[in-house]
Amino acid sequence: MNIEEQKKHARTYADLTYHTIETKCKFCGKPVKLQIADIYPGNEQELSGLRTCDSCSDLRVERRNLDEKIRHICLNLRMLPRAEIKEAKEDAARRLNVLVPRWCALASRWHKAEVAFDESMVESMLKEPMKYGDVLGRIWSMAKKPRPSPQPGLPYKDTP
Repeated sequence: MNIEEQKKHARTYADLTYHTIETKCKFCGKPVKLQIADIYPGNEQELSGLRTCDSCSDLRVERRNLDEKIRHICLNLRMLPRAEIKEAKEDAARRLNVLVPRWCALASRWHKAEVAFDESMVESMLKEPMKYGDVLGRIWSMAKKPRPSPQPGLPYKDTP
C-alpha cells in the first residue's frame, strides 16, 4: 500500500506505519529514537526540535511551569493598589518560599551542581517584582559549571 492509500485508509494510529530515526538529545547527548509516521507530510528536519530524551523534556516542562507560577505571583503583586500591598506581600512571600526552593532544586538537577536557597532571593522578588526574571536567571547561572578553556593554558572567558 502506498502512502496516499495509507492516508486514506488509516483510521487509527495503530494502522499507520512508522520509521525510526536515531539521533542524540540536544541537551544531554543521550541516544534518542524518534518514530515518525510514514505519512508525515513535512520535512523530517523540522522535527529536530523534538529530539530530547524524556528526562530533559520533563525538566524543561517543570522549568516552564515554575517560571509561569513565579511570574504570575510577581506580576499580580505589581498590579495591586497600595492599600492591599502589605497583606498581598505576606501571601506572595509564603508562596514564593515554596516555589523558589523548587527552582533552586531544579537548577541543581539540570546542571548537576548544588544551588542553595537563600531567603534574600525571595526578598529581592518582593522588593522589585518586575525583576523576578533577573533573580531566576542568577539562580540558574549559579548552577552552571564553567566551561573549559578552548585552548590549554588560556584563561576561561565567559561570553554571552
